Amino acid sequence: MQRVRRRADPQSLTPRTESDLDTANDLATECARHLAEAFAGYNSDFRAITRRAPQRFESRDWQGSQRDAVERIDLYDRWTQVAIAELKVRLGARAQDRSLWVAIRNAFEIEIAGFSDKEFTKTFFSSISRRLFGTVGVAPEVEFVATELDPLAGSNPVGITRRYENRGALNLLFEDLLGDLRFRTPWRDLEKSAAQSAADVASHLRPPANAGRSRWSKSSPRCSTSSRAPTSSDESAGATGHAPGAGVEEHRERHPGRCHDADRR
Repeated sequence: MQRVRRRADPQSLTPRTESDLDTANDLATECARHLAEAFAGYNSDFRAITRRAPQRFESRDWQGSQRDAVERIDLYDRWTQVAIAELKVRLGARAQDRSLWVAIRNAFEIEIAGFSDKEFTKTFFSSISRRLFGTVGVAPEVEFVATELDPLAGSNPVGITRRYENRGALNLLFEDLLGDLRFRTPWRDLEKSAAQSAADVASHLRPPANAGRSRWSKSSPRCSTSSRAPTSSDESAGATGHAPGAGVEEHRERHPGRCHDADRR
């Protein structure tokens, strides 16, 4: 598994002279910049793994794809752990100074103002803060809370899209769509792949065969009652001491609750 490249060296936070960081705000600014660089390092490694996906797919390297998925998940934890370790080295006894972290949080928000994915960057900051302080619940003074995170903030509403129209057959639509995908490995059977994709979509769009039918549209074989007139067999049953419909009543007594749906029909 690829090792994390530690771009943000803890010594980079150490001032050349004590006068370089003579105020808490200066220290907070340096820490905020350090955390922003740590996120940039994480994001760079994540993108590098993701760029391997097309090659994995084309070569049918499924095990490699699974390893990449695990590595992407582990990557976040490793980068946050590295950032925390480096901050502890730099800040020493002030590593859990909440007043300092209030200043770091404010400086970090300014530092990432120009980031395209600053909402995710804030989540990265909060992960570090919560792990450093062992936060249970919410600590809005030293982290970013949900009400401050807007995933669509700063996003461009105008995206690059391509429109495909159904010209009467789904398989033709998917032939156009799949044909526009640029793979270095050619299709083995484009028409068959398009037909399979069209069939899968059609199966989801097709309404169920029993849609709209009542659950009790047919009489229950176990619990059926009838309003027909008594027959000679019923009269015979009455003569032997059993009232008409006694079998149904006896069934109700032995199996209470099993015939209530049938009784309501």
